[in-house]
Amino acid sequence: MGRPLSAYALVIGLTGSLLVFSTEIERWFDPEVHVVTPEEGSISLQDEMEWVKAKHPDYRIFSLAPADAPDQSASFVLGRKGPLDRSKILNVYFNPYTGKVLGERTTVEGALGWARNVHYFLLAGETGLIVNGWMGFGLLLLCVTGIVIWWPGILRWKRSLVVPRSSNWKRVNWDLHSSVGFWCCASLFVVSFTGIYFAFPKIVGGLTLVTVRSDIKAVLTLMQPSKAQPDAKDAVAIPLDEAVARAQRELVQNAPLSFVSIPSGPTAVFTAGQYRQGSAPYSQLMSVDLDPYTGKVLRRFDTAQYPLGMRIVQYYHSVHFGSFGGSGVVGRVVQCLWVLLGLTPAVLAVTGLLMYWNRYLKRRFARS
Repeated sequence: MGRPLSAYALVIGLTGSLLVFSTEIERWFDPEVHVVTPEEGSISLQDEMEWVKAKHPDYRIFSLAPADAPDQSASFVLGRKGPLDRSKILNVYFNPYTGKVLGERTTVEGALGWARNVHYFLLAGETGLIVNGWMGFGLLLLCVTGIVIWWPGILRWKRSLVVPRSSNWKRVNWDLHSSVGFWCCASLFVVSFTGIYFAFPKIVGGLTLVTVRSDIKAVLTLMQPSKAQPDAKDAVAIPLDEAVARAQRELVQNAPLSFVSIPSGPTAVFTAGQYRQGSAPYSQLMSVDLDPYTGKVLRRFDTAQYPLGMRIVQYYHSVHFGSFGGSGVVGRVVQCLWVLLGLTPAVLAVTGLLMYWNRYLKRRFARS
């Protein structure tokens, strides 16, 4: 069991290290679709959306991702009609000043997309995501058993925290495996646990709520979606531009919206979200639900008012990818540490393989 999990951890760790800086890498290597020149003027988001719908009749538009900075492109997020397959999400990027479509990218295109496909889906779509979740349980077990095996006793435990000088390479290899495993075990445990959340969000989220004793009924009430009630069967939805403008007025006006979900049925609503400035990605969310026919505010959300369990869950994404340090110097340091953390499974796998060779395989080869 240990060897397959070690190989899995090596692959997941290396691809995870690459994805820590995925946003910067995409904008650096693919600037023609991510970077624009700020200029005067505005476009009709409704017309832009209708054009995208006409070009992709087999897809439905999930949301609008507005530009998060004046020199960044905006995009529509699409998925194929039918059962959801998150490994095949399509992003259509456009210039928010001119409306020019800059390009289309799926979540698995290019070298970075391939790494994302491996890390999230194991190249197997939704099935791979579930397998990923179960493998995450295996990594949790490795972390726990690794600490048990590591424990050298009361008199020698301090020696196992460092790699002392030695002329015996086998001893150096053992000490390296032991010390790296100890110092990274807690972080690897947390990263593995948050990785399981992506595959089983309801189970992991529920366990979190129970663990911190949050009010389950209150959480379920908060999670109930808002519903529109059109006055007539022929009611006409308001333009996307009007919904965006109304949401911007209801939220912080001098900060960009993070997303606007597009209604996909007669009772579905617009949901616009905005993350607090300086917060970790996907945390500290403020959102508003709008009736798509009248623009009326149906509900407001602010995760600062959520029960403790839900506030913890909203940080799982940023913890998993090391983005919880913010966008400043501290944030960059944390991201670099997370890149190194992703490399530790490779170090543990190589040193562990050498230990296995020295203890077992070498003798077998000698006897044969």
